[in-house]
Amino acid sequence: EGVSACNVTISYTRPNLDSLITVHIRLPLQEAYNARFLGIGGGGWLAGEIGDDVMAAYTASGYAVAATDGGYEHNPYSTADSWLFKDGKPNLEALENFAYRGLHEMTLIGKHVAEEYYGKTPEFSYWSGCSTGGRQGLAMAQRFPGAYDGILVACPAVSFPGLLMGMFWPQLVMNELGVYLSACEMEAMQKAAVEACDEVDGVKDGVIARDDLCVFESRGVLGREFECDGVKGRVSEGAMVVAEALLRGPVDEEGGSLFPGSTVGTAATGLMALGNVVCDGGKCRGRPFTIATDWIRLLVMKDAEYDPASMTRQEFATLFKETVEEFGDMIGSENPDLGALREAGGKMIAWDSINDEAITINAMRRYYGKVVEVDGDGGGGVETAEYFRFFEVPGTTHCAAPKGAVFPLRALDALRRWVEEGVAPEKVDAVVMGLAKGEAAESKAPFCKFPLVAKAVGSEWTCVEREKTAKIEEKREKYEL
Repeated sequence: EGVSACNVTISYTRPNLDSLITVHIRLPLQEAYNARFLGIGGGGWLAGEIGDDVMAAYTASGYAVAATDGGYEHNPYSTADSWLFKDGKPNLEALENFAYRGLHEMTLIGKHVAEEYYGKTPEFSYWSGCSTGGRQGLAMAQRFPGAYDGILVACPAVSFPGLLMGMFWPQLVMNELGVYLSACEMEAMQKAAVEACDEVDGVKDGVIARDDLCVFESRGVLGREFECDGVKGRVSEGAMVVAEALLRGPVDEEGGSLFPGSTVGTAATGLMALGNVVCDGGKCRGRPFTIATDWIRLLVMKDAEYDPASMTRQEFATLFKETVEEFGDMIGSENPDLGALREAGGKMIAWDSINDEAITINAMRRYYGKVVEVDGDGGGGVETAEYFRFFEVPGTTHCAAPKGAVFPLRALDALRRWVEEGVAPEKVDAVVMGLAKGEAAESKAPFCKFPLVAKAVGSEWTCVEREKTAKIEEKREKYEL
């Protein structure tokens, strides 16, 4: 609001390819420019967040901002059929644009336009993205390590093919059971988990900040009373089975893990959650995440008419492995060798919500662990932390924060200090969101560099080494699904 800027739109094609790709660039006026370029990523199937509010906010802070449409139009409230499936087969050109190619071209074009407009190259270049935009940031680091001086990755959709298959897993379990649970019943399970593990970090705040210390026995909630629209009910066996399926994540027929599950206390229902159902006339069915069913229909089965609800457990395990093999290199964005980024002098900050209901933080934990392993740190994170730091954020949801929750609002500022001043962040400030319109307040508890954790010492907070923890996977009750 009230931001004066130059809006540049460039559309282009490539030889022998069909896509007409459009790059949107916002340039603050000369006197407001901070000499920094910012590439921003997308969300869901969107290649770039090209909405006025997102770009205007960064432009108001002085950045020359660029985003791409990837060469296709996508309605975030609809399926991807119109652009991802062409002539009866997957549109691999569009998928590649979405994965990485269109983003790199946007970066080159955006920097060039900024140089032409301001008469000099940007002094520093940054990337910022959440969810899909977070995965895209990882792709930039892995494929184009010299493109950005600093990369901010949030709630990244890392291991994309396996992730999207995993998003469908709770729905498959409900389909197998023939049980579709109300939001009230699943919320009762979540509430019980929070009550059990809220204070394991020493603070009662309605948030599970240390899921690694949490041992929650689902069976202890069986029969617990809950109320839904004035009608009382009790937690059923089916609710426990579905909750456990979320925690364990998808498995093959022998029970071997295919993809990491959610953390204890993660919401199973809600706008971005994976266990939603819809009821009509007393008959209920699953309401899976559309991006997951798009992937299964269009890219796994290569059949736009396929109904994922018909998938069996055996088919799921086979197709999971096949799609990771087929598309992992293109769009998995999980190469743990970031040596080229380190050698180029690049810095990267990643943060993730401990209870992200859409994209499990355990996928990012796994990826960061692999980077540490490749860097040869023996698990300590010393060398990796010289250029790549990971922060776990309790209390937030997927790329957002409920009213009164904390959020790493100033993570980009921390990244800039690291890149430009050499001040590596040991912690990222937590900001309490939604106190009043336009108001935010600092929280005393910071977000600490992994594997450190925040601990209250008297009235102050500090980042300390985390104590040894029990492996919750070994203590959870297992169910035969």
